Amino acid sequence: IPYDLDAVVYELEERRRHGHAFSIVAVAEGAISKEEAKMSKKEFKAARAKMTDPSISFKLARELGERCSQEIRVVNPGHIQRGGSPSASDRILASRLGEAAINALLEDQRNVMVGIQNDELVYIPFSKAIKNQKPIKRELLNTLRTLSI
Repeated sequence: IPYDLDAVVYELEERRRHGHAFSIVAVAEGAISKEEAKMSKKEFKAARAKMTDPSISFKLARELGERCSQEIRVVNPGHIQRGGSPSASDRILASRLGEAAINALLEDQRNVMVGIQNDELVYIPFSKAIKNQKPIKRELLNTLRTLSI
């Protein structure tokens, strides 16, 4: 769902006017603006290639900083915010999956995801992995649209 910068600015300023000392804006890695959504794929790729900000989060923060009367900070959650430092088994798992991904390429496996089922490394075709995605519930989608998220 493309974001509307004007709507984000308005909501941030409204919160400030109502006495809220801060706001948190979560930005998905794949976030796109309403303007970008109107572009062709070629135009969008060209615009993103010219982008000087390291990510869409930084771009949005810069744009908000230019238009809001608030200090804007960017925080990218790392492993600490996501649940702590990786354990030894996390590191071993990452190594196993990395090795399996390399082996998949050497075995000419293409368009597959590497995973573990019953402690065994498996290759799952992307088409099957994507096909089994759970759809977003319509109520949640409507709520997100209502909140202009």
